Amino acid sequence: MKILFVCKGNIGRSQMAEAFFASMSKHNSASSAGTNSREDGVEGSRLGSGRWNTPDAMREIGLDVSDKASKQLTPRMVEEADKVIVIMIAEESTRLLPEYVRRSGKVEQWEIEDAKNNKELTFAVRDTIKKRVEKLVLQIG
Repeated sequence: MKILFVCKGNIGRSQMAEAFFASMSKHNSASSAGTNSREDGVEGSRLGSGRWNTPDAMREIGLDVSDKASKQLTPRMVEEADKVIVIMIAEESTRLLPEYVRRSGKVEQWEIEDAKNNKELTFAVRDTIKKRVEKLVLQIG
């Protein structure tokens, strides 16, 4: 099964989920993307560039995402995924999710807020995402 994790900029929540999934699932694959990475000026930016807390939060628990780069969500990514996990609060989803994602029958929403460069919140978000990914991996095998 191929899972696609989606958040706003692909510099935090979805990258964390992808890393957790890759470390926990032996028979499935995951990727991640952002709905607004181009608009936010982060597409292609490496997470280890020092602008975000994600690498530090993940390194603390033994996962290195510093070499990961943000990617812009495309219709093809959604088509190729078996399941699309949108990691946004409802207000973000309403504003940011493209119609092709909303129409997809593959979408599951995880209501987890954006840490927005708040270091303390980034660590709490990381722990919440880890628990959700553990549950997902148990569900799909």
